[in-house]
Amino acid sequence: MKTSIHVEGELLKAELAGTFALADAMDSFRQVVESIAVHHPRIVLMDARDVAGHIKPLERFCYGEFVAKETSSLPGRGVFPIPRFAYVLAPDVIDPQRMGETAAVNRGMLVKAFTDLQEALNWLGSSTLSR
Repeated sequence: MKTSIHVEGELLKAELAGTFALADAMDSFRQVVESIAVHHPRIVLMDARDVAGHIKPLERFCYGEFVAKETSSLPGRGVFPIPRFAYVLAPDVIDPQRMGETAAVNRGMLVKAFTDLQEALNWLGSSTLSR
């Protein structure tokens, strides 16, 4: 998977592309966490509309658990408050049951998954970036 990270004011946007692999997705999120530690954004948009592949339920759960754990480490790195995250995925990739989202939310992360970019930006409270 390819990861491209851009910061515009209070918004960090990570664009993800390629075929989903759990290890790659975790590596991409580690890059996002590093950028958050440097830039201290208030909101994070994970634009994964160009990610393809079949994601197994266990992978969704493990990813949600992982991102919540990584996010919870941010205050120890001087980031407070922890940013709010929105994921935008293609309709054929997003999980209708939102297993990854639920796993992350249940572990304290403020995150929501969408198929529509504008809905995600509205939820984040930003309209500064669109494709």
